[in-house]
Amino acid sequence: MGAEHAHDVAMLNIVLLNDHPMVLKALEVPLTEAGHRVLADVSPIDWDAVVRFKPQVIVAGISRSREAAGRPIASPAEDVIGYRALMDLRQYPAITAVPIVIVGMGIVESELPVPTHYDLFLYFPDDMETFVPRLEEVTHTIKRRRLISGYRCPNPGCGSRLTYTREREHDLFCPKCGSAVAVLDDDHAIWRGPRGQQEAARMGELRVDPPAVSLHEPAASEDPHR
Repeated sequence: MGAEHAHDVAMLNIVLLNDHPMVLKALEVPLTEAGHRVLADVSPIDWDAVVRFKPQVIVAGISRSREAAGRPIASPAEDVIGYRALMDLRQYPAITAVPIVIVGMGIVESELPVPTHYDLFLYFPDDMETFVPRLEEVTHTIKRRRLISGYRCPNPGCGSRLTYTREREHDLFCPKCGSAVAVLDDDHAIWRGPRGQQEAARMGELRVDPPAVSLHEPAASEDPHR
């Protein structure tokens, strides 16, 4: 699955987050052999480095703690190793819009805490034979589905076209600079810059093309929060 595979699929920037070094290595090796660039990290996560890496997909590992062995998960924060990283992701608008793949160890998909935002769940080690192609497939599928909005980025000097995201608090996202826009109503919004700064914004001033539908009533075929 090495060099030959790399010619068939465009190289991706992939971030691996896992608190088990052996599992981290087991995930990293096939990805690099497939020609992808990988940034691997364990807790505490250096989120600034993650943002600078400009990931196109994030692979987050979670596992059941020893205390939760043999019993249902009662408290995600205490019983699920890696849960905090999933929650911390939501604080970084520059990376919340990229696909998230969860790799579970000792925890199955039905046990995932609610709410958990992700695009693909894989179980370690059972799903590792198809890990790379399934990750590539979901990444490129979501990229094709990402809807380009009729609004421009409010970040001075950027002005790139915003895209819709799946996050209610970050309705619009700028793939170029990492800014996010939380829509309050059809004319008012809050803009959050890549450095965390927040300012009020007017949707009318950001409009490039008239939107096909209201931001709060998307057409069935154009759900901005898929």
